[in-house]
Amino acid sequence: MRWIIPVIICALMLGCVPKIEMERDEKPIEKPIEKIVSREDAMRSLPCFGCHSYNKFTAAPARGIFSHSLHIDMGYHCNQCHEVRGHKPVVLNMATCINCHNLKEMTLNKTALPAKFNHEKHAAIFSCKECHPNLFLMSRGATHVTMKDKFEGRFCGSCHDGKRAFPVADCARCHNM
Repeated sequence: MRWIIPVIICALMLGCVPKIEMERDEKPIEKPIEKIVSREDAMRSLPCFGCHSYNKFTAAPARGIFSHSLHIDMGYHCNQCHEVRGHKPVVLNMATCINCHNLKEMTLNKTALPAKFNHEKHAAIFSCKECHPNLFLMSRGATHVTMKDKFEGRFCGSCHDGKRAFPVADCARCHNM
């Protein structure tokens, strides 16, 4: 039993000797030169832009519609916000948005009775496209919402009709009364 430890040590030493000599005789491994590309070239190389227009996503949009060009100019890359999965629905990484934007709870205070809007709760239920830009533009103050609009089924009233969600007439749910 005592001889097992010295045998293992010798075996390990003998097993390592050829490896050490080979490393000394080998030429240094040359690393491939990494090609540095511009941000525009990198973005164009994404598989999406093989078929879809790059300009569609980088053109300056109308006021209140999500600006890809603004975010690209700030240094964001597509996959920092989008989880690209081929033609499956786009998954947004909301953590990136929250770095700059308050997307949890908003106070809409253009009227005498400010309303609280829980964006986080709505975003958990609906995709962005269900509300933006058709119901609400994506720029603070870009959409002027009145109670008349809501009662006529526009803006919040498109869901808050008493069937799909609590009715607009339930004022205390949003306004501090």
